[in-house]
Amino acid sequence: ANEVYGALLGSTVGGVLEIKCCVPVKHHTKEGTGFHYDQVFQKQMLELHRKIYQKDRLVGWYTNKHNPVISRALHKQYQQYIKTGSSVNLLVDTSLQNGTLNSKCFILS
Repeated sequence: ANEVYGALLGSTVGGVLEIKCCVPVKHHTKEGTGFHYDQVFQKQMLELHRKIYQKDRLVGWYTNKHNPVISRALHKQYQQYIKTGSSVNLLVDTSLQNGTLNSKCFILS
């Protein structure tokens, strides 16, 4: 199955982080060269979202596969935009084991 990545957008209200939207990350992975994503597309999508929802901000990313190398790369890249110091990594298991959509959420600092 293909790996899927995207940015999570939301806001904090009363100390609770609310994830409101997500934006896909256009990317490709090549053996030996690592993970590459279209930063221009990502920036444009985030700016378009913020035109409508000014209070939303980048809060983390989602993926359907655990890949520590890519997670570190996204964490490093997104930390420059995340103002809280911590980011959210939402791991969604799309294999539908036992007929359920399982997910795990990690807070990274």
